[in-house]
Amino acid sequence: MRTGLTFLLLGFVFCAAAQDEALVRLYREAQGAEASGDYRTATQRYEQIVALRPDMAEAYANLGNLYYVQQQWEQAAAALKKAVRLKPSLAAPHVLLGVLAYNGRELERAIGYLVKAEKLDPNNPLAPLYLGYSYFARRQFPAAAEALEKLTRMDPANEDAWYHLSKIHGQWSRQSFEVLQRRYPASFHTALARSHFFESGGSWERAGEELAKAAALRPADASLTARVGWLRRRAEGDASAPPESALAGSTRYLYAPPEGPAIQSEYERERLSLKAGEAVTEDALYTAAEAHQSMAFLASLAVMQTRPDSYRAHELRGEALEAGGKTDEAVGEYRAALAVKPDLQTIHFAIGNLYWKNGRMEDALVELREELKVNAGDPQTNYEIGDILLTDNKPAEAEKHYSLAVAGAPDMVEAHLALERIASARGDAAAAVLHLKKALALTPDDPTPHYRLWLVYRKQGRTAEAQAERAIFDRLKSEGK
Repeated sequence: MRTGLTFLLLGFVFCAAAQDEALVRLYREAQGAEASGDYRTATQRYEQIVALRPDMAEAYANLGNLYYVQQQWEQAAAALKKAVRLKPSLAAPHVLLGVLAYNGRELERAIGYLVKAEKLDPNNPLAPLYLGYSYFARRQFPAAAEALEKLTRMDPANEDAWYHLSKIHGQWSRQSFEVLQRRYPASFHTALARSHFFESGGSWERAGEELAKAAALRPADASLTARVGWLRRRAEGDASAPPESALAGSTRYLYAPPEGPAIQSEYERERLSLKAGEAVTEDALYTAAEAHQSMAFLASLAVMQTRPDSYRAHELRGEALEAGGKTDEAVGEYRAALAVKPDLQTIHFAIGNLYWKNGRMEDALVELREELKVNAGDPQTNYEIGDILLTDNKPAEAEKHYSLAVAGAPDMVEAHLALERIASARGDAAAAVLHLKKALALTPDDPTPHYRLWLVYRKQGRTAEAQAERAIFDRLKSEGK
């Protein structure tokens, strides 16, 4: 995501009397041009300033900022790096270098710059925002949430922070629930969590079935029995309020959502409910899944109540409609988000992905290519473009996009497998084996790469290796993997 925000031009003191008059004139002209939106003239004046005073860090910082707002990314990075080499204590260049690194998917480098920026200027809102984005992209949920929660304390109405907190906690909740379900598949808490999931989505009958399983494990709990009955009535059209229950979990906010400052208070209460070592016990896993689901809902609520007509609110409504299978309505909300913010990342992808899933490949391709204009190098976008092109029998073009996908996401197994298919089709066994081995390193228990490696080795006449891969494939299949 790119930001339209710019930094105030940094002031600086001139010395060397012979240069003062020319430098002051250039600086004033640069300021005036910047104020009037004439970035080209402002850039030219700063280029003249740094030519006269190559030791002036603030001038390089301002020049880098001007390059940035004109989307001249390489020039911006070069000027900003020069600024921090000359004066490491400048915070603003570190922030923009972090944003540039994030946009280039150099996440570790982005985090380094942004952490430094926060230390130098704890009050700059872009540093925690992009730290949150960067940590989230690496699936480091605790660090991502911490950064964005800091921003919501600085700016309680920041829709970008709240939107991404809803995404972070939604994924965190699913992660906790998946572990709970895998370790304790028939437990009380697993059935209870499943019931809450279905209830949140309005699947009343399924919610009642799952809650009945939980109630059977605790027959003495009258509140559970009452809620099972209410869910059954709700499935038949009864719109009455649910009975109170201490085990309502994340669903308690559905029927009486908090408003205003109470949203943040409830969010904080849920955060404090999380237990240390949440990945260990059944109770803690359940608590984590419910708390994170609650925080995801509350974060979404903060966006919808604070900025109901914002691009993030439209995006959230689009996601909810998409989840409910209402494709046309979802596309309408996504386009409303783009009307507010045309350069918003992931929205063209969301529309294209919906078209892709529904077999509208030409429409999907248009949207996915639009996504690359605002989100260059996005791995999933490149993967889906590659898939469409390969289906359209354009393997050379598809290969370019699959290669860009694995460049941005080296752990994308499906892109490695697609590249292997293309390599095998043109008889490039070495490239095929390379991609299959990369896929196997990422998913050693997946039988598919072993099967395809068996085929490649057999075609090459590498009998022993082919037999070994076939044996692994047969074993994994017999184990149900």
